[in-house]
Amino acid sequence: MKAFILLTSLALVACYGGGSNCPNGSEGCPCTASGLCDPPNECQGGVCVTPADTSTDTPLDAASDTATDDVISEVECTSNADCDDGNPCTADTCDLDYNECKHSPVDADEDGYPVMEVEGTACTGGTDCDDSRDDVYPGATETCDGVDNDCNGDLMDGPRDEDSDGYNDIACTGGDDCNDGDALAYPGAEIETCSLQDHDCNG
Repeated sequence: MKAFILLTSLALVACYGGGSNCPNGSEGCPCTASGLCDPPNECQGGVCVTPADTSTDTPLDAASDTATDDVISEVECTSNADCDDGNPCTADTCDLDYNECKHSPVDADEDGYPVMEVEGTACTGGTDCDDSRDDVYPGATETCDGVDNDCNGDLMDGPRDEDSDGYNDIACTGGDDCNDGDALAYPGAEIETCSLQDHDCNG
């Protein structure tokens, strides 16, 4: 038994004694006196070991990874160009804090509503019929300006009563107020002045 222990001790000295066969800090060798190892090795239980590779490398650099095989589940990135998923309906950006790609629905006018269509491609879940204007989105106030402000498919819908005289702007569907900026002007107004303005909207 003593002979066995002696032989084992000699073998350990040969392998982990810090000699030329197993220099301290190298993979499979003892850690240095300060508990350090040559990168990328780590000191575990007094021995330098190569840590498991838990990265999610891109297909481009996975082949050059010599530690362990990767499970490619995400795309690592260093710039937005690394994150292009080929979908025009997504804004592809690189989160440099985590080197992770983010794919968000396109909302160029930042009104909180993703675009309905990009370059002829219908976008799933998109509701903004004009992503170049932040005053155009579902539920927006219709201004009867020839633009479908509320994205309901009607360019001249309403009603709209800017001057709060109880009559809707004639520019909007069903409106009959010939001057929606003047509360004294509306159909049947009793006051008709000589101001060359049609206050009663009779033409």
